[in-house]
Amino acid sequence: MKKAVYINGIAAISPQHTFETAEFLPTPVNYDDNYLLVVDADYKKYINPVQIRRMSRILKISYTCAKNCMQDAGITSLDAIITGTGYGCIDDTEKFLLSMLHQNEQMLNPTAFMQSTHNSVSGIIALNMKSNAYNYTYVHRGLSFESSMIDAMIHIQEGKKNILIGGFEENSKNHFEVTNKISFWKKNHIPSLALLEDKNIGTIAGEGANFFVLSADKTANTYASVLDVSMLYKPKSYDEVAAAIQDLLDKNNISTADIDVYISGLNGDSTMDSIYYEVADKCLPSAALLYFKHLCGEYYTVASFGLWVASMILKRQEIPAILQVSKQEKKQIKYILLHNHYRNINHGFYLLKHE
Repeated sequence: MKKAVYINGIAAISPQHTFETAEFLPTPVNYDDNYLLVVDADYKKYINPVQIRRMSRILKISYTCAKNCMQDAGITSLDAIITGTGYGCIDDTEKFLLSMLHQNEQMLNPTAFMQSTHNSVSGIIALNMKSNAYNYTYVHRGLSFESSMIDAMIHIQEGKKNILIGGFEENSKNHFEVTNKISFWKKNHIPSLALLEDKNIGTIAGEGANFFVLSADKTANTYASVLDVSMLYKPKSYDEVAAAIQDLLDKNNISTADIDVYISGLNGDSTMDSIYYEVADKCLPSAALLYFKHLCGEYYTVASFGLWVASMILKRQEIPAILQVSKQEKKQIKYILLHNHYRNINHGFYLLKHE
């Protein structure tokens, strides 16, 4: 029999006020730029002052988020640390490569190189937590976070108790400018909270770090249980996506009518959003349709922010108006399906239950 997997701790550092707050998106921040950055936390509360000087921005963001997540779960030791990222510490990678070019490969500062590897985040967490447990970073582009989730769930089935997982990404001006040339982002500046009102191609760039403690045991702080996670690569049509969702539900003995909330990855790109609307209309017509990328922007592991949203909804049994595309009156929110895709190449599905 499959063991239950519980989310017992969460933390998010995002372009919204989501860190160290008991409230759930009370005053959403509206941006007029297509390039969103996180609201910085007070990193000195979590990181030694001597160490913080040598840490890059994404390391400070991710480590602080991870430590706060463990505090939220009320644990001090881990059986595994598993992270997912698309580009990793891209800012340090760019700094090192640019210094190679500008200095003709002479007298290079090694700090940027040492902090540029994708597993720097999980490594710094392990070093500071004095953890010798399983430590892995997935770099599977749009399925990086999904891969870390599935790996963590396998470990819990094998007997592990508490596993820290996270998705992180940072924005970079160079990356933004390069991908802007191939129409990843909106050409015109639009208010981020009005993202779905612009029907042109492209979306807004984002960043963030979102961490979770997955556990084998339910506690007083449990947010939700993760029933299942699945992935789909390059579907050719809506039918393939619908079949993947139906298969996920069938494996867990749940019908489409049981899904109370469908959290979609709608991002304002007219060429990418149609699949979500089709799923909502044809597959899950009785579910409330929500979205979240107007709050955090688009990035490879943005589904981790979606999971933070889903966890908060299930625990608090409330849906902030800022998340709603369509509203269905529900006395109780029991099941949530979170669905995100990256440019219709990598699709991830999360089935969550209220505990």
